[in-house]
Amino acid sequence: MAELIGKTWVAVEQYGTEAQRAAFCLSLTGINLRRDRYMVSEETLRYARIALAAYQKSGNLIKIGWAQYNLGFYYLWLGDLDEAEAQMQAALAMAEQTGDVMAQSHCLTFLAIAKRKRGQVEETRRSSERSLQMATATQRPEYIGTARANLAWVAWRAGKLSEAQVLGRAALELWQQTPLVYPFQWTALCPLIGVALAQDQLSEAIAYARALLTPEQQRLPGSLATPLEAALHAWDSDQPDVARTQLQQATAPAQELGYL
Repeated sequence: MAELIGKTWVAVEQYGTEAQRAAFCLSLTGINLRRDRYMVSEETLRYARIALAAYQKSGNLIKIGWAQYNLGFYYLWLGDLDEAEAQMQAALAMAEQTGDVMAQSHCLTFLAIAKRKRGQVEETRRSSERSLQMATATQRPEYIGTARANLAWVAWRAGKLSEAQVLGRAALELWQQTPLVYPFQWTALCPLIGVALAQDQLSEAIAYARALLTPEQQRLPGSLATPLEAALHAWDSDQPDVARTQLQQATAPAQELGYL
């Protein structure tokens, strides 16, 4: 992708239409997102803004809606939840207007995550149930899994450990059936770690933590990644008590950030 972008940039700038420039900028955001393991830089956000502005000039409502969703998606991972929700709500309204059910499914999935990151349990439940319905209707197993993962978090917050475990495992099973590795598996893995620790199933908690830190997954904030990495190191060094302590220390930042 990087090689193709380098060859194409000048031609797009010189000869491209507004729609072509917009599509090109979205390609730039895509490669940046994968390169940065789904953490968003200001450069990526700038490309997303350029794409939206270009599509707005085209007047194509479906393209505008998708570009607005993308901008909200990037704001979500940048941590600006107000702007993320504003952009995705606007994109959802436009998708409902145009009848674009796929865009609706995307918007509902990540709006639910925004609610979760705010710690809003009831709002997350309602959003996740709605996103589950839409993901099921559009046959998107990765988003069905995300809805179940968010509902696992809701159950965890309510102290319903068995329900959280069932929902979290169901999400993982769905993601294993998709052709590409789903990068937001923390949505299920974090509640599953919480359940495993509460049930004193340390080896299971370690296995989930190891899956959480694989390079295919979204990069975690340092305050969460550091104790998890220390837990894995302790476990691999045959120090289970230290590993348990490190996992427990990861609980506070995980809750603050909406992961747990």
